[in-house]
Amino acid sequence: QMVRLLHKAGADVYLCTGRTNHGRFGRASHSGSMHMKVLLLNRTVAYHGSSNFTLSSEKNWELVMRMVGPPICEIAQVLGDLKADPQTLKL
Repeated sequence: QMVRLLHKAGADVYLCTGRTNHGRFGRASHSGSMHMKVLLLNRTVAYHGSSNFTLSSEKNWELVMRMVGPPICEIAQVLGDLKADPQTLKL
């Protein structure tokens, strides 16, 4: 898996399952499951999109966006909250 390769290369990798109706998104505002994929690099660049971090994603048509600037602070905050969740697994 690509996440294991990232970890082996020295990246901090967290696998977040999220909680239905709990946490950052609030009880009334989020009733689905965790489905976001984000790669945050040095708190300056983020990649976000439909692609899973697996080798099978190389066969699919995917959309991934590179983001810089002010949105990175909010992304870092959300990821920080998720990292603190006891259900989050650090590889």
